[in-house]
Parts: sequence; structure tokens; C-alpha cells
Amino acid sequence: MKTLRRISLLLLVAALACALASCSITIGGERYSDQSKETTAGATSAETRTSSTAAKTTAAKTTAEGTCAHVREQNYTVDVQPSCTTAGRKSYHCTLCGEIIPGTTVSIPAGHTPASTYTVDVQPNCVYPGSKSYHCTVCGEIIPETVVSIPAGHTPASTYTVDVQPNCVYPGSKSYHCTVCGEIIPETVVSIPTTPHTPGPYEIVIYPTRTHSGWKEQKCTQCDLVLEETRVEIPPDPNSPYD
Repeated sequence: MKTLRRISLLLLVAALACALASCSITIGGERYSDQSKETTAGATSAETRTSSTAAKTTAAKTTAEGTCAHVREQNYTVDVQPSCTTAGRKSYHCTLCGEIIPGTTVSIPAGHTPASTYTVDVQPNCVYPGSKSYHCTVCGEIIPETVVSIPAGHTPASTYTVDVQPNCVYPGSKSYHCTVCGEIIPETVVSIPTTPHTPGPYEIVIYPTRTHSGWKEQKCTQCDLVLEETRVEIPPDPNSPYD
């Protein structure tokens, strides 16, 4: 009985000593120490410090109002693709939250994509000009600023056509006609010289008498014009009944 009291007293003294300083005791073959408490407390303190650092990092990414302190991406992002007639837009986005960064939005102009060759929109004819233009490869519309005129003009035949036959008095004319409309192409008209006279038989204009000469001449069978160069004198006729 005295032995139990002695053991109880020793345990009480040891417990008080451990409360005042770091120590360890062995009871029932097991060793007890307050180092485990220190270890647990140390781990808890480290976790608290880590959590605090993360909180500070997160806080660095937010403003006083609690919104994202945006970090701008390097390149623009197209938010709305432009079309042939409607402008688009692009902006810088935040690499943290993905939102558009205010004040970075710019317009992307609308515009057609021209084809590489002209399209004839209106065929020209002999009188009226036509037109051709570049069309948009996306919407097919005519791009207004590319419209050019195609001059009107006749298509000349390969040979002349005689329009007015010449005669011995008046010259004629010939020209190239248009193979499309058949009209005379004015700038191709050329003159055809007059033809020679065609002398007819001699006609006595004044008969000779016994004392006076007469004369005869020829007329053109085409125009009936007297050919003066053909006028011939007729010597006096002794057989004439006239003097």
C-alpha cells in the first residue's frame, strides 16, 4: 500500500515537471513527450503560412473591388468576323479570366474580296458601250470601284462593199460594213473614181453645104454628154443642095 502511494506521488511530481519544461517519461513501457505537440503545432503553423502566401498571390490578382486585375494576352482575338458589308471587331483578352480587357477593342473594316479577273456585266454593241468589273469571291457582288467601260464599236467585215456605183460623171464610194448590224462603218468609207465615158456613134450636128463645112460629134452612151474631144469637122459637100 505504501508502495502504490509512492508511485502515485512520483507520477504527480513528474507530471508537474513536464508542465514546466520539455520532458519525457516512460509509463507502462511507453515514452511520452510534449515534442509531438510541438511537431503538430509546427505543421499547423507551416500550413497557415502557405495558405497566407496563396491568399496574398490571389489578392495580387484582384483589385480593391474584388474584380480581376487583367493580364493582357500578346495577340488580338477576333470577337466578330467582318463581312463584305459589315465591320467586325477584335480585342485583347485577359489571360487569367478570359474576359475582354476594356479599351482594347478595335474595329475590323468590312470589305469585299475581289476576283483575279474581270467579269463582263454588260456586253457592248455597235452603238452602246458595255461594262466590266471585279466581283467579290465571297458574296458575288460587283465591287463598285472596279467598274470600267467597254467601248461601243462595230465589227468590220473583211472586204469592202460598194455603196454607190461610180459613173462617168459622179464618183462612187465603198466601205466596210459591220458584220453584226450591217451598218456602214463611217471611218472606212473611201471614194471610187468616176468611170470613163462610153462614146456612142457619131451624130451630125451641122450638115456641110457646098460652100461651108459641117461637123459631127459623139455622145456618151451612159450620161448622154457630148464628148467635145470627139467633135470632127465635115468638109463642104459639093453635092449638097445648099450653098
